[in-house]
Amino acid sequence: MMLACSVQAEVLQGKVVGISGGDALTIADGDGKQHRIMLLGIEAPELDDPNGARAYQRLSDLLYNVPVSVEIRGRDKFQRLLGKVLMNDRDVGLKQLESGFAAHLPSELQTSDERSFYARTQDTARAAKLGLWRDQSLLEAPPPTDDEPLYCKEIRNTLQCDDGAVFTQMGTRVYGNDGSVYRKRGDTVFGSDGGTYRQQGTVIYGSDGSICRQRGRLVTCY
Repeated sequence: MMLACSVQAEVLQGKVVGISGGDALTIADGDGKQHRIMLLGIEAPELDDPNGARAYQRLSDLLYNVPVSVEIRGRDKFQRLLGKVLMNDRDVGLKQLESGFAAHLPSELQTSDERSFYARTQDTARAAKLGLWRDQSLLEAPPPTDDEPLYCKEIRNTLQCDDGAVFTQMGTRVYGNDGSVYRKRGDTVFGSDGGTYRQQGTVIYGSDGSICRQRGRLVTCY
């Protein structure tokens, strides 16, 4: 059942009945209705990434079959609820950041104080090289900006993005569905639009200032 909390959020109370990732869970409310929840303000690696499996296990150990409260702030494009999950008044998203098995994903649905606290918590985990921050290429990458991230997923020899863009690799060339053509030489990709993209480990730096992180088959760009 939903309980009014404030004009900014509602509170959903229930027991965790499923974990689907290091930042995703399912709870059952008092009426037995199930709700899919995404932890607001963080992003964990995909399950096919070793760190993703560890992030999943940590969240499962922490929450499975445990009562929680969720401050609902909105929904994502898959109609999952976005919110801050509290276990005994402790912020679960923050605990994932503390462990280093999630990255801060700033959201306008968070308060400025929450974004600041999450960012500082991530910085502490990065400095200690905990969890996914043991990867040197991630340590060298600047933190995400407030811009809305672009999500892409590798499916065989194509990269499909949530803005409708599709990139297909044929040999050493990549063709975009907008007519763009990219050629790879070493660790650098040259685009027909004049842009260049340089890969260092799992991070790709664009000449336009963009940064993309690859975790398994998922690519997130800022």
